[in-house]
Amino acid sequence: MATNTEIVIDLLEAMNTPGRVDDFLDALASDATWTIPGNWPRISGVLTRPDLDTFARIIMPAGFPGGADLTFHHVGEAGETVFAELTVTARTSKDRAYENHYCFVVDVRDGKIAAIREYMDTLYADEVLHQ
Repeated sequence: MATNTEIVIDLLEAMNTPGRVDDFLDALASDATWTIPGNWPRISGVLTRPDLDTFARIIMPAGFPGGADLTFHHVGEAGETVFAELTVTARTSKDRAYENHYCFVVDVRDGKIAAIREYMDTLYADEVLHQ
């Protein structure tokens, strides 16, 4: 059986790899949530399980059609919570270079992702992806 850390790393890699959207969605609990703070239209707020299907199938591939590379800097686990600090690099759909730093706090319940809290520079992401 995979550890919570392995489950989270696989989830993040699946989310950023073309062709692995079903792996990403299969890792989520039926009541999973994904919270992104800030005021980024269509992105910030609390995404529920149905929202995450749209996010994974439409929004992510539209922004990073070739997927993204993840460089993990620190990963730690405390009980059912996994913390992952990483850098995401990619080419956007507008062929712009993207490099943003992230921290994910992920709750795992019974081998499934129950809640994700994502912290990144949303202003930078919006500028590179949408302006």
